[in-house]
Amino acid sequence: AHIVDWDQLPNGLLGISIEGKETFRLDGTHSVESGLVVGQVVLNGAVQSEPLLEKWRVLERVLRSLEKHPHVQRMNLTIDFNHAWQVGYSLVQLLPLEESVKYELLGAKSLDNLMAGLDSILNQISPDA
Repeated sequence: AHIVDWDQLPNGLLGISIEGKETFRLDGTHSVESGLVVGQVVLNGAVQSEPLLEKWRVLERVLRSLEKHPHVQRMNLTIDFNHAWQVGYSLVQLLPLEESVKYELLGAKSLDNLMAGLDSILNQISPDA
């Protein structure tokens, strides 16, 4: 993972946006004396590139529209729109979702599950999407 953006949060803490390269499973956490929360993770293997199917094109359109937002432009993301996993993972990163929802989506065992989950969420947010 690497840092792509940061800013000061209203509570005075530093907010850091990172871009990850692999998914992982969180095995446990603990806090150190300073209050920093440390996690133990198991990395999942890299996913194989799969083409973006026609039934997922609406997700591509949403992602392309998000790319135009100034905050997203500052992130300098390089998205391969022909790589369906990358489209899905990028949407998970950029959509305003609860962290638990993001974690669940990123842990999807199949591309169909990831894309169906995103499609369902987008339909809840905007039924006309």
